[in-house]
Amino acid sequence: MGPVDIWAGELTRLAKAESQRHGEIVKTSNTRLEELKGVACEIIWRRFLQVIWRVVG
Repeated sequence: MGPVDIWAGELTRLAKAESQRHGEIVKTSNTRLEELKGVACEIIWRRFLQVIWRVVG
């Protein structure tokens, strides 16, 4: 195990501790992000269907 491995392991450990401390914030952010992704996909899908209907119609 070289110095880089030790450094990476320490960063990983610190990141895990930090994420546990802020777990609720992260969960809330992830939930919100998923909602926004869903809305964005819905908007893109609707636009796509509108274009298809214009071409077909």
